[in-house]
Amino acid sequence: MITEEDEGCFVLDADEVPISHPDYAFETDPPHMVDEYNGLLAVGGYFNTLWLQTAYYNACFPWFIAKGKPHWYCPPVRGVLFPDQIRINRSLRKFLRKQDYRIWVNRDKTATVRNCATIRHDGDDTWISEEYIKLYPVQPNFVSIEIYSRDDRMVGGLYGLLVGGVFCGESQFSIESNTSKLATVALCRWCLENDITVIDCQLPNEYLESLGEISIPREEYLFKYFYPNIEKTHDFSIFEKRQLDLTFF
Repeated sequence: MITEEDEGCFVLDADEVPISHPDYAFETDPPHMVDEYNGLLAVGGYFNTLWLQTAYYNACFPWFIAKGKPHWYCPPVRGVLFPDQIRINRSLRKFLRKQDYRIWVNRDKTATVRNCATIRHDGDDTWISEEYIKLYPVQPNFVSIEIYSRDDRMVGGLYGLLVGGVFCGESQFSIESNTSKLATVALCRWCLENDITVIDCQLPNEYLESLGEISIPREEYLFKYFYPNIEKTHDFSIFEKRQLDLTFF
């Protein structure tokens, strides 16, 4: 049964989704999915490392928490960006050549998530609650790309979880013009350096489409790009705090 909450979100009635373990909740066969609601799989369970990691390793993710219940999704259409196919137009290329920022990986992970919760590049509302801000940065496969000004202020960035050769993007923000695009380009550069072949953008959106994101059906994403890449392993050093080379071109 699907009910409409006061805040305008459609959710499953948790009483009719008897989930006790994430392996059951995140079955990704199409009959288990409610595609009318962007692939909502289940409501409930626990918002902890076990559930989070099991979700991502099954191509699922939490989208928001309503009334204390996480909502878990695997959308019928996926937005995907390939690091070696990022689209850089003339104006962005000019900006990249002249920009004077510092780019870091995992320097201040919690601040990155918090900024994504409060400062969006597109001005949309956020699903990132305090539960997200506490849980994501402590994950061993967490990656944040952070943009700093000359006076050492974080002015843009993004974050996500790395699952084998797939970077599962969560959110991004910008305070100064083009810094979220700079973070995306830096992410692609970081992915290419570390044999990461797919960036999962979750859902298609016009902003990322301008950078080369494409929309593909869930089954194509799962069997052509996700499952063939999730067994890749990486040295733990790629998650350590370090500054990225700014010489893009």
